[in-house]
Amino acid sequence: MRALTLLLLVSIASARRGVAQVVVPFRPGEVATYHVEFSGIGVGSGSIRVDSGPNIDGAATWILRFAVRGGIPFFRVNDVLESWYDPARQVSVRFAQELHEGPKRYSRLFEMPLGTGQFIERGKPPSPSVADPLDDAAFLFFVRTQPLEVGRRYEWDRHFRPDANPIRVTVERRERIRVPAGEFDALVLRPSFRSRGVFGEGGRAELWVADDSTRRVLQMKSRLSFGSLNLFLTGYQPGR
Repeated sequence: MRALTLLLLVSIASARRGVAQVVVPFRPGEVATYHVEFSGIGVGSGSIRVDSGPNIDGAATWILRFAVRGGIPFFRVNDVLESWYDPARQVSVRFAQELHEGPKRYSRLFEMPLGTGQFIERGKPPSPSVADPLDDAAFLFFVRTQPLEVGRRYEWDRHFRPDANPIRVTVERRERIRVPAGEFDALVLRPSFRSRGVFGEGGRAELWVADDSTRRVLQMKSRLSFGSLNLFLTGYQPGR
């Protein structure tokens, strides 16, 4: 189970360059924490945070970091995804995966040099990408910048791996929900992308984001062939 990827590939979005300025509801210093359950059993914790990053290819970046830690007896998870994101151009420039899942270990680094239309996985030759790439981690933030009108389906060809496109999300309804962090008005999103797994076109997953200016992720519920994977907000600190 690619635990963190299952949690993060919900994130879908992006307005093209040249359109009206997009309001970004997150900033460095933002931290959200989560309780993680598998089939109704508490198995660990997760976090999402934004930090200031270095200049890459002449562009200032923010580091978008996702972490999940926990598991069940004989199968532990310690996953981290990091995206170096250019907020001015709304694109990813670097993406790292450190996935420790049971006996398996994955360590991957991808570079997306600005303006090249390519991505480079560490140790491999360049591969074709898209003009304005976004990675798995950046998508979860990017969906928060969209208008998210109830009843509308959005579609983008923005994933840095072209074979994962198009990315789609339907805004299904508004709903009042309670999570450990409190009670909130939420928008319920249904994501889908061209891939196998929980967010594949034949799968079923829902994401709850706050129906306010923060658009923070409140809750996620997904149904898998071997159980359910759920995420609930426990705490939130806005960015500076």
